[in-house]
Amino acid sequence: MSTDPCYIPFMSTEEVTRKARINSNAAGYASGRSDWIDWSFVAQKPECQNNGLYLVEDSIFGLCSNFCLYCKNCPFSKGFASSKKQQRNSEINIKFACALRIVGKGFTAAKKLCATLNLTAFLSKVSFRIQELKLLYASASVAENSIKHAAEEIRNADDPLLSA
Repeated sequence: MSTDPCYIPFMSTEEVTRKARINSNAAGYASGRSDWIDWSFVAQKPECQNNGLYLVEDSIFGLCSNFCLYCKNCPFSKGFASSKKQQRNSEINIKFACALRIVGKGFTAAKKLCATLNLTAFLSKVSFRIQELKLLYASASVAENSIKHAAEEIRNADDPLLSA
C-alpha cells in the first residue's frame, strides 16, 4: 500500500481523464480505456477544478490497482479501480488467467510475462489457482449445457433413421 500521494497540480477534468488514459496504457491496465470510469464526480466546484487533485494508489490486487482521488480544497474523495469488477473480482485478473489457459500456460508463465513487461507482481499462486477453478467450473457448465441441448435436439429430431 502506497502512502505517498502523487500530486496532480492544476488539472481540469479533461486533463485528469487524459492522464488516466496515458497511465493506464503505460501500466497495461484496461488498454487505455476510461469509458467505464464516471469522471463526472471529479471536482464539482470551480475552485477545486483549477487548484489540483491528489491521486493515491490505495492497494493492488494482481494487475488491478485501487485509486483514490482527493481534492486539497474540500473533503471530496472518490475511489475507483483500474479495472471493472465482476462479483468483487477484477476483470483484468480473470481475463489474464483465461488468456494464459487458452495458450496452455499457467502461473509460472504469468509471473515471467509480468516480469518481462515490467508489470507489478501478478496474483499469488493460490489466487491464480482460484481463478483457474472459476474458469474450470464455468467451462464445465457451458459444456454440460451444450451437450444437454444437443441431446435434446437429437431426441426431438424427425429423422427416420433415429426413430427406427
